[in-house]
Amino acid sequence: MLDETGFHVQRERILGVRDAMREAGLDDSALTVVERFTHTSGDGQSAAAQVMSVNPRITALMCTTDVLALGALAWADHAGLDVPGHLSITGFDGVDEALREGLTTVSQPQKDKGRRAGELLLASPAHSGIPEMETLDTQLVFGKTSGPVESTGWYAE
Repeated sequence: MLDETGFHVQRERILGVRDAMREAGLDDSALTVVERFTHTSGDGQSAAAQVMSVNPRITALMCTTDVLALGALAWADHAGLDVPGHLSITGFDGVDEALREGLTTVSQPQKDKGRRAGELLLASPAHSGIPEMETLDTQLVFGKTSGPVESTGWYAE
């Protein structure tokens, strides 16, 4: 399924989660992936509802964007789930709203990313069409939405 998706960035993030699970000695076959074609808060809410209906004992939702994670957080609140006591939720991007809400996220250097994209776009035509890979530093920001599960005797239904 991941090989078929057209969303390169999300695929790479999910593969990174799988690598981390393997390194931690966890079975990555237990990873449930739910895909959305747009990234709105509503998409995050519906994805959280979908994944929890597939496996109501999931204890962590790792969202590929902060906007999806904020939607998942709204769904969990509506469902009466304690975050992080019942369910941890993480995002990726480090957008201002996510940081204000205390979301655990991977923060990217947004301005540097935009500046570098502009530089590559405006680069000399001689470099046009030549793939170039760059990696910018990221930082894990621990917020209030992740932590140890307080009880395994509950499940979402």
